[in-house]
Amino acid sequence: MTVWVKSTIAGRSLGRGVLELIAHGWAYLGRLVSWPDEIVNGVEEFAWWLNSFPARNACIKTLRVMSHGHKLGVGSDISVGQTEEIRSDDFDDDGNLLSTPHAHQTKKLLDALKAALPPGGRLIFSACWQGTSGLLRHISQYIDKGVLVEGWFGRGYPWLRGNMFFRNGVRR
Repeated sequence: MTVWVKSTIAGRSLGRGVLELIAHGWAYLGRLVSWPDEIVNGVEEFAWWLNSFPARNACIKTLRVMSHGHKLGVGSDISVGQTEEIRSDDFDDDGNLLSTPHAHQTKKLLDALKAALPPGGRLIFSACWQGTSGLLRHISQYIDKGVLVEGWFGRGYPWLRGNMFFRNGVRR
């Protein structure tokens, strides 16, 4: 099952009509598309939604996360809702999560992703500017299980495959 999760963009969400059009296009191509009931507006809500899949013995084969990404002074981030993000500085150079309060929130989301995605699944971030840090590599390394983590080196596009790929922390 392909699941599209939309986060808010520039303080408001994309029009549901545009997203439904994309979903109908995917469904037309023979893929099953499932929408969350609401916009995922933060780490807690996203983790809760993801945790509902293993709770009912289901998993997400492909998860497309539609969100923003930003270059930081050092590294990058991926927005989760209007006010939260996961950041490359939540990890040390070896890809281990730090023990900061912000990294604890990131761990909560990554644990939910790890539980919801099956071995060999796909996690695609539409967030821009992920080529400036190791965030996608660290996410891939943490989730492990052979999950392919995709993203964009520069500008991201929500309906296309990324141009950076990582499996188990190794770039493909």
